[in-house]
Amino acid sequence: MASSRKADHARRLNGFALPETNEIWAAEILGMQRNLGKGIDLIDDSRNLGVEIKFMLRPGESTAWTVQDHQVSYADNGRECYWGFGFYQLSRPVLKIRARKVETIERLVTRRELYLVSWDWINQFPPSRTKGKTDKSEWDLTLRYAGIHSLPRAFRIYDVEKGQVHLTTRVPRKMFEDHGELGLD
Repeated sequence: MASSRKADHARRLNGFALPETNEIWAAEILGMQRNLGKGIDLIDDSRNLGVEIKFMLRPGESTAWTVQDHQVSYADNGRECYWGFGFYQLSRPVLKIRARKVETIERLVTRRELYLVSWDWINQFPPSRTKGKTDKSEWDLTLRYAGIHSLPRAFRIYDVEKGQVHLTTRVPRKMFEDHGELGLD
């Protein structure tokens, strides 16, 4: 596989298949539904709750999650909103994964950790305009880079299927416990 084809494969997997796989897992674990329309990733109308999900490969691959600045306005939808920042590990390198089906990719995920964080936590990271161009695309976006080392302290950790969920300071237990797999330990 030529170098640009390898990069395209990794970009496609990280851009679509892996985020979908991680959102499905988080929705199940948190007892929520995926929002397949525009806006926040996970919703639960009974709790008036929303969670925007961001995952990355285990630290070392990156030091910050990338948040598109327009996503910060998702909290204006009348729901109580939180960020879900997570890590995942795979049984093989991304470039060696040929699968595209969510079910197949899920079998390659060995572990996840999800940190639930208050919505306004993101405000400490300034917006940064980012422009770029390749042979296939061009972009002009405003992004925020949420640093791993700035994660708030977890006050409660739940062991769940394939990993852990961490509730951090300023995230009320009542919003998440006794739903999905939380509170069942």
